[in-house]
Amino acid sequence: MFPVVPLPLSVTEADGSFVLSDATPVVVTDPLAAAMAHVFADDLAVETGLRLDVTSGSGAVHAGAIVCEVAVDDPELAALGVPQGVRADGRAAVSESYALAVTDDGVRVRGRGAEGVLRGLTVLRQLLVAAPVDPETGARTLGAVRVVDSPRYAWRGLSFDVARTFHDVATVRRVIDLLAMHRMNVLHLHLTDDQGWRIEVPERPALTQVGARGAVGDRRGGYYTVEDLRGLVRYAAARRVAIVPEIDVPGHSAAMLAAYPELLGDRAATAGERADGQAGPSTLDPDLEATWAVLSDVLDTVVDVFPSRYVHIGGDEAVGMPDDVHAAFVTRFASEVVARGRRVVGWQEASRGLLGPDALAQHWIDFVPTDGTTVDRSQFDHVDPALLDVLVEMFSKAPADVGRTLDQGARAIVSPTAHAYLDRQYSAPSDDPAQEADRARLGLPAYAPGTVEDFYSWEPSTAVHALPAEAVAGVEAAIWCESVTDARDLDLLLLPRLAGLAERAWSPAGASSYADHATRVAAVAPAWETRGHDWFRAL
Repeated sequence: MFPVVPLPLSVTEADGSFVLSDATPVVVTDPLAAAMAHVFADDLAVETGLRLDVTSGSGAVHAGAIVCEVAVDDPELAALGVPQGVRADGRAAVSESYALAVTDDGVRVRGRGAEGVLRGLTVLRQLLVAAPVDPETGARTLGAVRVVDSPRYAWRGLSFDVARTFHDVATVRRVIDLLAMHRMNVLHLHLTDDQGWRIEVPERPALTQVGARGAVGDRRGGYYTVEDLRGLVRYAAARRVAIVPEIDVPGHSAAMLAAYPELLGDRAATAGERADGQAGPSTLDPDLEATWAVLSDVLDTVVDVFPSRYVHIGGDEAVGMPDDVHAAFVTRFASEVVARGRRVVGWQEASRGLLGPDALAQHWIDFVPTDGTTVDRSQFDHVDPALLDVLVEMFSKAPADVGRTLDQGARAIVSPTAHAYLDRQYSAPSDDPAQEADRARLGLPAYAPGTVEDFYSWEPSTAVHALPAEAVAGVEAAIWCESVTDARDLDLLLLPRLAGLAERAWSPAGASSYADHATRVAAVAPAWETRGHDWFRAL
């Protein structure tokens, strides 16, 4: 068992060992990798107590050290090829490739870019967490091994809903740390929804003064200032995680309408009380130029704050909006994104409009028939009966979204609800009886409960019906927070299932059995605990 998640592409164990202690230096031979080495040293101190010094050096042999090198033209790494799909930050996909060698003389990490060095050091961290420890000195013994590795998909992400439950900056940083630990590279922030608006837009203060004050139920609201978000972008970038912002329109816009009720137009008379951002209409009116004036200011802030190559425009569940109106709205909003020099991502329904060149559609609807038969209405029995017919009709159009995506020359981010939506109740009990109450309340009852294995034992290239394997641009999990009240709830839904999603996105198809994966997750879990994460014990 190789105690690393996700499982690397190639692992060759050998005879010999290396003892690593506080006296072991981290030698960086290229200044590009220095920041990566410092992140590694800081994380290692948290997870193991080892405190290593980072120094600069030449490409000469450094016995007894961890040597970090950037080797752009390394033939062994170049032979690994190019990961499939696209990256959210616009960097070269090959920059994550790395080689890690542990011998009797020390450790050597080579990356095709500084990012590859970080990915190799992250694997080293996991090996050290699982390594035997000298009880007197704290030194850890690593077995000799050679790892050569590159990700399967270039986009490996998590969509994080901070609208229905507001999560503070510290919690978002903890999520970024989890992504980096599992070699994931995208944090998709779902910043707006009916229940709350979470991004400061200086030109539109009511969005946060009014739209941010609520959340689901009686939970506190909140928002991120521009400086909060810039800080999160810097924190994530240091760990080579790109933050992709989502402004979800034209549906899911009740908080925006609460902030600017003039955007209701003729609907204002029947909107009712909107102080909490949840009552009345929740779709924007594309015929009001005031709508586009507000959205223009929002996009200007988004592209100023977030350097990501992509902006997510939502586009899903525009309940009650005629198809042609929805398509025209998506087309115009996507063009506004493209005009600002960015590329578009949208939920799969956004493919019903024109998304622009190099767009991505995030496919998630896997609960409707693909053969033209009637949608099973019983799966929506939790929904207000007044909306049932609307939802059944809306979701019945989903099978055609693949064709719409491909016809535009777009590619797909794969996020099937059965395997990628982490707000699903656990079907199997925890090994810790104290977590049974958590199991009963966490997760949306709209989804059938699932096992931890369900989030591991699936294949991204065939997860979306009729989508060619080569059209898959990446894999993204999603955590929606209707049932999440705090950071502990978040941990319990994310862990251990996020590790399975990370492996599906990084490792080759069929590289490991679930039983082997579960054993490796158990070896990685002590690092979660050291970082203060609770996790659902149902491996």
